[in-house]
Amino acid sequence: MTKPFLAVDASGYEGRGYALPCRPDEKGRPARVMGVTTALGILEKKGVTQWSVDNTIAYALLNIDRLSEMEQHQQWGFLRFYHSRWKEDDFDNPLKDFSDASNGVLSDLGELGTLTHTWIEDNLNDRFEPEIFREEQAEMIEAFLEWKSQHKIEVVLSEATVVGENWAGTLDHLLVIICEHDGPTCLGQPAGVAVPTLVDVKTSRRTRREHIAQLAALGAAQSLMREVPAGTDGAVEYKERWWVEDVLPPFSEYAILHVRPGEVGNGGVYTEPFCKLKRVPHAKVDAGFRLFEAAVSARLAERELKQLDKELGEL
Repeated sequence: MTKPFLAVDASGYEGRGYALPCRPDEKGRPARVMGVTTALGILEKKGVTQWSVDNTIAYALLNIDRLSEMEQHQQWGFLRFYHSRWKEDDFDNPLKDFSDASNGVLSDLGELGTLTHTWIEDNLNDRFEPEIFREEQAEMIEAFLEWKSQHKIEVVLSEATVVGENWAGTLDHLLVIICEHDGPTCLGQPAGVAVPTLVDVKTSRRTRREHIAQLAALGAAQSLMREVPAGTDGAVEYKERWWVEDVLPPFSEYAILHVRPGEVGNGGVYTEPFCKLKRVPHAKVDAGFRLFEAAVSARLAERELKQLDKELGEL
């Protein structure tokens, strides 16, 4: 999973945004809008805050002898950004060794989700999958392939940039899914019925509110940015590629595909690797979109205050 081509790091909204070739600004340049994840980044995440504190404390305890030999300003620098080297799920996993982490050797753990995400994308689109080189990744892929074998899947879209009123984002997949397994169907449909579904792939253990808000925002997009051959009628060139703004294909359900490796969780209980499609009820999607709209409003207000600071001076 590479960075979306239309994504830009400097959006003016404290995070990633998107350049929209088909929507020029007042100067005729591709308009820049905030990204969906940038908007949601303004929401308070109490669990992550506590995790950061816990992580830094554990690191300090493991390095207490080393810290005792440092000056105060050195201790500050040694501890200040340590939390950013770990992911929340790593800290929860008692199989991870914090003493190894003190040397930064687990920095590749943050890439596990991206690698698995990319493998699934390539597999669904009949492309050559990247090499598997981690045990956890192999477990997740095996679980995904088991899930896939129980469903008939047609890919409508993958990794597509979609656009709302003043924001844009990249959806994972729009899939037509038919359940072929025994028992209840994944999306509540009768057996054998095809269901067009907006699917977001997550490697987290649980569905969080911001996951639902993200999925809701992507589903509420007004249009789709589609790359087309050079010279296509109505297409706009951007960085030597050509783009049109198209209609987002219809779908009827929202779901999150959770994929996890085997792990020992809280209480020392081992959980087998799993891949499970979790339908998100429309009532939750509606509430999630209201949460997203509130986050967008907060980002816009934040930007306005920042601009006023420049014009009027800070208080």
